[in-house]
Amino acid sequence: MKKAMEIFKEAASTIYNSEVAAWKEQGGKVAGYFYPAVPEEILTAAGVLAFGIRGTGSTGTELADAYFRQLNCGYTRSTFEQILQGEYKFLDGAVVFNQCDHMRRIYDNWLTIPENPCYAFIYLPKKNDALAREFYEKEIIQFKQKTEEKFGVTITDNMLKEAIMLHNETRRLQRKIYELKKRPVPPLSGADTRAVMLAATAMPRKRYNELLTELLHELTEKAPEQSQKKQKRLLYIGIHDDDIKFMEALESQGATIVADYNSIGYKAAEGEISTSSDPLQAIIDFYFYTRAVTQRQFGTLDKRLESMTEIVKAFQIDGVITARLTECDQMAFVQFILPNFFKEQNIPILNLEVEYILDSVGQLKTRVQAFLETMEEA
Repeated sequence: MKKAMEIFKEAASTIYNSEVAAWKEQGGKVAGYFYPAVPEEILTAAGVLAFGIRGTGSTGTELADAYFRQLNCGYTRSTFEQILQGEYKFLDGAVVFNQCDHMRRIYDNWLTIPENPCYAFIYLPKKNDALAREFYEKEIIQFKQKTEEKFGVTITDNMLKEAIMLHNETRRLQRKIYELKKRPVPPLSGADTRAVMLAATAMPRKRYNELLTELLHELTEKAPEQSQKKQKRLLYIGIHDDDIKFMEALESQGATIVADYNSIGYKAAEGEISTSSDPLQAIIDFYFYTRAVTQRQFGTLDKRLESMTEIVKAFQIDGVITARLTECDQMAFVQFILPNFFKEQNIPILNLEVEYILDSVGQLKTRVQAFLETMEEA
């Protein structure tokens, strides 16, 4: 029988994994979505498996290049390449939101393909004031209605409450994973942590919680490796970084990623949805005020920097690595701001520009090695 970590790694490194296959064989429906602004709880309440869409496994973008310009990021083109290759033919529905113009083009181009699964597009405002909250509320109410129509269900308040509790349990379990990574010698690498977090977007939620509980028990019981040399503790900041081999490359030079700051990782476990108020309104508040605090949303910089400072202290961070996909303007602004911010805290930082399809691994390792050497000299 496979152990929890083996299952998580399979789910993180493939698209149509064994857990999804088993779900489909039992007659289950699957809806693809782009996080972090699409409320998974609504899909779960509808009895649908919410699957995070990504370009995992892509080795080129020959087909997608007919739909996109070279100025579109590698994540967008690689993801659409997998769509064109038929890797997402198992989807019964798909939901997109306006993370950026690049991602919006996935939706626009997907609609041109016959029998495409797209049924909803959510517009997340770039401001976080009361008027924007009101607009987002209408978007989510409409998304709920479209989900009911698409899958032939009526989503009741009780169904939403049950989904909220299930997802809140996921967040609590995930936070325990990160608590373990505060140890002097973390029992889990950054690459394995990324696999654990990605798997949450690629399998039935109840099954995921059971496996994560199993893994936590195993890690908690695991005795610290006293003989292991203490490594530099890194904070990783980036987006569209869903290749665990990339994380392995960053850690291959004698450092450990003990914390991260992105929608796939630490932020996914942040906070919980209220269970004491109207469930739909609680979901809307959570995804608007907590989950969607990203670089795409105006007026969130101070809150994001405050959160990063807290992570640096809590995880005893020695250095920071950021990674930006070529052509990603949102991450470019982040990389412009962070060097001076961390310099004030005497935290060294390395800004990387990478491609979505992992190449030049040797060059990447050399950059990281040189960065770690400067940290030793400081």
